[in-house]
Amino acid sequence: MSRSLYSLTKEMKEIEELASEIEEYDEDLQEDIKEEIEEKRNQLLKLIEDKIDSTIYIMKNKKSYISELEAEKRSFDERIKAEKRSLESLNNNVLNVMRMKNINKIEIVAGKLERKISKTTQVVKGFDLSKLDEKYQRVKTKIELEAKVARKDIEAGLKVDGVFIQETEKLTLK
Repeated sequence: MSRSLYSLTKEMKEIEELASEIEEYDEDLQEDIKEEIEEKRNQLLKLIEDKIDSTIYIMKNKKSYISELEAEKRSFDERIKAEKRSLESLNNNVLNVMRMKNINKIEIVAGKLERKISKTTQVVKGFDLSKLDEKYQRVKTKIELEAKVARKDIEAGLKVDGVFIQETEKLTLK
């Protein structure tokens, strides 16, 4: 049965702990135990190395598969955009015909079409909203963390309430 990298690492830790407790035995026994520990350590190191090697292959395969999926997703996204543009064009063509013929509703075997007019309030492009009368204004405030400043202060030893620095590890596979 193949052992996991986790279990191999755990075994290695146990052997290292055993090696540190060797001083309790007499010298002849210590030498025998040291040789056994060294042999076991070398076997485990080889197994760990092999496990890491096979793990790297798995990681490379997964990375490649993810790239393929991302390319496929881009392809689907492009196809979705093209289909949306096509649908919008068909909508506009039908709306133009309905507008020209002053038709608001069509019921046929394929389905119903109804032309509805909705109204939205828009701002002229480039218009300065601060020049609007206050009754037409709404102010939104969004507070965000100034991460670089906070990190610099924390690293300098200052306490910043509600903020901490989190370290993450990342493997780079090439």
